[in-house]
Amino acid sequence: MATTRQFRLGKNAALSVDGYVLQSIVDDSVRVLTDEMNVANGWDAADSTLVYRRTIQIQIALIDVREARFLGERLQAVSSTYNRPRLVMVELSGGHIARKFYATIHDADEDRGIRSVVATRWIIKQWGKAALLDVGDSTNG
Repeated sequence: MATTRQFRLGKNAALSVDGYVLQSIVDDSVRVLTDEMNVANGWDAADSTLVYRRTIQIQIALIDVREARFLGERLQAVSSTYNRPRLVMVELSGGHIARKFYATIHDADEDRGIRSVVATRWIIKQWGKAALLDVGDSTNG
């Protein structure tokens, strides 16, 4: 069974990639995906589940070209021989979720509304099945 919770970064939130704080975010979405399994033994009337994986996906739109170039450099694979993705350290703070984790810059796209500035849309996905590291309050997320 899988569940999804969706958040916004919020006014006071900060998102940094490899220590570089992204400041030109004009649109954002943070999704926490949880995979669970039923661990009830069948004899009890109560239902019990166990969370075995929790991952974060972040979608942002940037309007600063320098920040887009910075993320674009990290979108490239480390090695063309093995075609491994490049891992980045992502830190969310000051919002609904305060976490620090390894991630990949998963995808990029360009977006432009009528009479508006060009924005690049990025998808950042948590890497692997490792547990999330709490940065602040352990009740978040």
